[in-house]
Amino acid sequence: MSTAVTRELPKLRSDLVISRQAGAVVLKDPTTGRFFRFGEAEHFITSQLDGTTPIAVVRQRAGEEFGSLPEPGMVEGFVGSLRRLGLLEADDAALERPAAPRRHNRGGPLYMRFSAFDPDRLLDRLVDKVAFCFTPAFLVFSASVIVLGFGISVAEWSHITRDLKRLWGVEMLLVAWLITFMVSAAHEFAHGFTCKRFGGHVHEIGFMLIYFQPAFYCNVSDAWLFAEKSKRLWVTISGPYLEIFLWALAVIIWRVTEPGTWPSAVALVVVAASAFRLFINLNPLIKLDGYYLLSDALGIHNLRARAFGYVKRRLSALVASPGPAREEPTTREQRVYLAYGLLAGGYSAWLLSLVALMVGDWLTQRYQGAGAFVYAGLLGLAFQNPLLRATATPRLRAWRERVNARWKSLNGPMRALLLLGLSLAVLFLVPWQLTVSGDFSVAPRHNADVRAEVDGIIAQVYVDEGQRVAAGELIVRLVDRDYRAELRAVGAQIDETLARLNMLRAGPRAEELRLARQNIETAETRHEYARRRYEEGEQMQAARLAKAMADVATAQERLRYARNDLERFHALFAAQLIARRTLDESQELAGVREKELAAARAEVDTVSVGDLASTGDLAGFRKEMAVAQKEAEEAGGRLRLLAAGSRPEEIEGAQAVLARLASQRNHLEDQLRLVMVRSAVPGVVTTPKPREKIGQYVKKGDLILEVHEFQTVRAEIAIPEREIGDVKVGQAVVVKARAYPERAFPGRVTAIAPAAIKEEEGWRGKVFRVTTTLENPDLVLRSEMTGTAKIYCGERRLFDVLTRRLARYLRVEFWSWW
Repeated sequence: MSTAVTRELPKLRSDLVISRQAGAVVLKDPTTGRFFRFGEAEHFITSQLDGTTPIAVVRQRAGEEFGSLPEPGMVEGFVGSLRRLGLLEADDAALERPAAPRRHNRGGPLYMRFSAFDPDRLLDRLVDKVAFCFTPAFLVFSASVIVLGFGISVAEWSHITRDLKRLWGVEMLLVAWLITFMVSAAHEFAHGFTCKRFGGHVHEIGFMLIYFQPAFYCNVSDAWLFAEKSKRLWVTISGPYLEIFLWALAVIIWRVTEPGTWPSAVALVVVAASAFRLFINLNPLIKLDGYYLLSDALGIHNLRARAFGYVKRRLSALVASPGPAREEPTTREQRVYLAYGLLAGGYSAWLLSLVALMVGDWLTQRYQGAGAFVYAGLLGLAFQNPLLRATATPRLRAWRERVNARWKSLNGPMRALLLLGLSLAVLFLVPWQLTVSGDFSVAPRHNADVRAEVDGIIAQVYVDEGQRVAAGELIVRLVDRDYRAELRAVGAQIDETLARLNMLRAGPRAEELRLARQNIETAETRHEYARRRYEEGEQMQAARLAKAMADVATAQERLRYARNDLERFHALFAAQLIARRTLDESQELAGVREKELAAARAEVDTVSVGDLASTGDLAGFRKEMAVAQKEAEEAGGRLRLLAAGSRPEEIEGAQAVLARLASQRNHLEDQLRLVMVRSAVPGVVTTPKPREKIGQYVKKGDLILEVHEFQTVRAEIAIPEREIGDVKVGQAVVVKARAYPERAFPGRVTAIAPAAIKEEEGWRGKVFRVTTTLENPDLVLRSEMTGTAKIYCGERRLFDVLTRRLARYLRVEFWSWW
């Protein structure tokens, strides 16, 4: 017969699974799948709850066990906590209670879990077939493969990245997704098989979103019941270890296969997918394998919650009085909580901010107002719990209760009709201003590029950046030294040409005629003197030639006598009638006579060909006579020219030269005026640091400064192609610059570009440039400023405004399907 369970005689549920571990006890509720960790004192109290022992006796026994009696109410409070957690039996019938239905999705927007199926029976059938994976031989083999794969990846890193870039393409996305799915499944089954190997149960496997990052999961919470810490660590590390092994195996396969083949491509996909997953999965700052591995290694369960709680208490203590006394963690735990809480909190804040900013920027830029509402809804959904806690004031709670009471007083059909009528009235009767918005950039209405009109070096700049200038104001001066020197030279040429023209017009003077006649007489006298000297030279040459011929005849006769004597002496020497010396003297004499004959003949040749020309006598006389004759002819010609007077053509030529020089002088004077560079329009100098241009050489047409007229500016608005149909010239425009968000600048649409252009942001497609003119009296709008412009396209029904994008899609895109 069962003993009735009462509040005074509590009893711990008999179906709870209990595991004793070092310094703690873990309890598992099989009906809910929840786990609880108790210290030695808490476990002693739970062990005394047998349904027959009163709470007072339990308190007394605890005091005897631990040498200190618990404070009054402490045991009662602990038993109450156990009752609220459902760990105590309420009555005998509760032992037969059915198991609570398992939820298929759990968690909040930042940590959502979707259960897929219960793999326990499947793992029971397969665990013996993979028993080799839990042997030392496989551990050595897999470790060797990992070391080899790591070495190959380090040595071939450049080739791996090169092949990955070549592999990237749309056709590989499906393959990559399938491979990632299979690798993820193998990862999770590794957790499950390891847990099964050590005697645990695995009742859940599924998909999860953690900080909006997709991942698979396998619920191996039964590992918390393992008394040995090493087994818990092996269950946690088995998934990443298998994935590292698959990654290393894929690296080896890639290395031994031919590049470009499908085995090489699949291996590369496994390498990339596994590396990325391992980087995410082993991150201890989010609740994945890396976190649980760190938690088990440190021996601190619920590390994240405890660390955040500890940091929150420490921060609260800095600004407010400390809360009720709590059990302080050890010094080691304090250091761990502080380090992990700050790191995980910072990482979570950074990741959430990054995702929120990216999603918000994309939604608001692409869908504008609707995107902002969706973004606000997503933020509210993500942070619903903090928002509810922040708004849980008594006044707000009472208001919500009154609204809920009145709403619940209406029946279902009445609620539906009321909501439908109100919605239709708002949609079809409320007018709404249709607006089209887009990014804009400011451009000056008049943009005067101050350019050099002549080549030169910048000598002086008279303005600074941001300075206002008037039309015609001097702003830059170029070096004019070369132009002034050239102008002086041209002036001298003009004076010379003018003097020559006056001389041509006046004609020759009497003195010039008399001098010309004297020059003729002098030239004739010199010619006559040269002729006489030439005749004398010819006579002298004839006399020298006759003498030379006589010398040749004499030399021939002497040579003939010398040769006869030489023949006679040869005969006498042969008869030994004379001495050798006499014969040698005769031979020497004959040689001398031959040389004398050769010299005489050479003299004849020299005189015959003009020996006087080589000495300069006869040739000089001939040249002097020719020069004198030419001078006489030239003097005669000059006299005739002087007598004839100036030719009209010469006067006209001088006049043409004078006109050309005058034109050149005028051009140089213009150049001198152009070295003074002036502003063509009133405005503001926008060129940065203009005075640093001093000393620079500029060519004609080179940009020196920019002067923008900002009293009235022009804004160019980028309107997407799908919105341009609602925009018309003359519609009101309001722009807000990012630099002045508190000010609105009104204007009107003045022009719409006739052709669309492609912008850098691919998702926006083509855009049209819509131009508006804005008054800018205080010059706050400056060139290239950006912001957002809103064009008011007239009032429409709220229904038309909300559904216009959908209607456009149906009328264009959907229409094209049929």
